[in-house]
Amino acid sequence: MTAAAYTLRPAAPDDEAFLYHLFVSARPDAHLLASLPAAEREPFLRSQFALQAHHYTTHFPDAEHAIVLVDGAPVGRSWVDWRETEARWLDVALLPEHRGGGLGARLLDDLKAEAARRGIPVTLNVEHNNVAAKRFYARHGFRLVEDIGTHEFLKWTPGPAEAKRR
Repeated sequence: MTAAAYTLRPAAPDDEAFLYHLFVSARPDAHLLASLPAAEREPFLRSQFALQAHHYTTHFPDAEHAIVLVDGAPVGRSWVDWRETEARWLDVALLPEHRGGGLGARLLDDLKAEAARRGIPVTLNVEHNNVAAKRFYARHGFRLVEDIGTHEFLKWTPGPAEAKRR
């Protein structure tokens, strides 16, 4: 299956409803949250969504927060902090109907290609319980650097072949 062509555009305030829907759809702990009473679930999710955005914008103020578009429609997001020494992929998420078709791999391949062009590694954190994401990153050459409690810190470093393409 060939992944759909995509474009990126900067996230804007008007994207908040889409981003919240995406945030909820991408949670690996959705089965646990389903056990919360509805009256508690929504406020909890809203607070987690706000805390995540606050964390990224506070700790990574220059990061590029982009909406992933397929045929002009928003289907995901990618949040990358480009540093002199690394490209930190803070967050990536796709709507459920756009997972498993190669779009995530294409996003990652494009990110790795740009990082290789700049001569820097790509790093990211992945939750311990997000087994599918950990398998995905392992298939794409990421290696465990450090276990940091609830997350694992992973790194991909461009090899000689990627460095030649710079």
